[in-house]
Amino acid sequence: MIRARAVTFGYGPAPLFERLSFEVPEGGALAVLGANGSGKSTILRLLAGLLAPQAGEVLLDGTSMHALAPHERALRVAYVPQGIDPLMPFTVRETVLMGRYAHLCGRWEREIDREVARRAIAAMRLEAVADRPLSQISGGERQRAVIASALAQEAPVLLFDEPTTALDVRARVEAMTLIERLRLEERRTVVLVTHDIDLAARFCARVLLLGAPGGPVVGANDDVLRPDRLEAAYGIPVRVVELPDAGGKVFVPEYAQAPSPLAPSAVEGSPTPPPTPPPTSPPPEPRASASGRSPSTTGRNGS
Repeated sequence: MIRARAVTFGYGPAPLFERLSFEVPEGGALAVLGANGSGKSTILRLLAGLLAPQAGEVLLDGTSMHALAPHERALRVAYVPQGIDPLMPFTVRETVLMGRYAHLCGRWEREIDREVARRAIAAMRLEAVADRPLSQISGGERQRAVIASALAQEAPVLLFDEPTTALDVRARVEAMTLIERLRLEERRTVVLVTHDIDLAARFCARVLLLGAPGGPVVGANDDVLRPDRLEAAYGIPVRVVELPDAGGKVFVPEYAQAPSPLAPSAVEGSPTPPPTPPPTSPPPEPRASASGRSPSTTGRNGS
C-alpha cells in the first residue's frame, strides 16, 4: 500500500494542496486528474520519493518513503515520466535494461535481466526497433520503451505520468490492458496521471481530482467524475454519456460553451457585434455648364 498522509506541498507562497490524504491498496488503481498546473505530476513525484512534502508524509507499506534508501525505493516503486529525451544515446533495448538497475548484483546485467527485458520489449511490441537508437523511432515508440523499462523493473508499485501520451489507439488500449492485467494478476499497485477522463473511468476504481476551488476531491470514480465537479476543476461543462449494453461512460466537453480566447466579449457573455463599415461620401453633384445645361444633357455639338 502507498499512502499520502496530510501532505502539503507548493512551489511558491501558495501551496498546491494542503493536508492531502489518500491511499492506494495493494492491487488498487488510482487516477489523478486535473487541469494543467494543478499538481498532478507533483503528486506522482511525491509518491516516488523524488520530492519531499513540506508537511505530512508519504508511506510505503507503513514506512516513510524518505526513510528508504534509493536502491530500496527502486526495487519497490517504478516511476514512468511523461517522456524521455530522444537524443539520449541509447537503443530501445538498453533503455529497457536500465529498468533492471536496482536488481543488478554486480556491474553488468545477467541473463535473467536480459530475459526480463526481452519479455517487456515483447509486451510493448518493440521487437522490430529494439536495437535502434531512441532518436530513430517515433514518439509513441519511445513512450512504449519507457513503459517497458518500468515493466522490467518488476516493482510492486507503478506510477505512470500520462503513459498513453503519443500512443495510437491500438497501443493505448494494449498498454492500459497490460497495466490492468498486472494489477489484477500480480497485485501491482497503480497510480496513473492522465488527461483522459474516459480512460480514468474505465481502468481506475478511484480518482483524485485536483484544481477545483474547494480543494482536491478523492473517492470512487462514480462520485468524483460528476459533471459539477468536472466543470469546477476544468472550467468547462462536461456531459456524461452512458453507453448502452453496460459499455461504461464517455465524458464529452461542451465545446459550444467553452470561452474562446479569440473573442474576449464571448467570455463576458455578450455577443461580438459585427464590424461597422466605414462611412461613404455621397457622389458629387454634377456641375452646370456655362449655358446652364447639365453636362449630361449637352450633345456632342453643344445643341
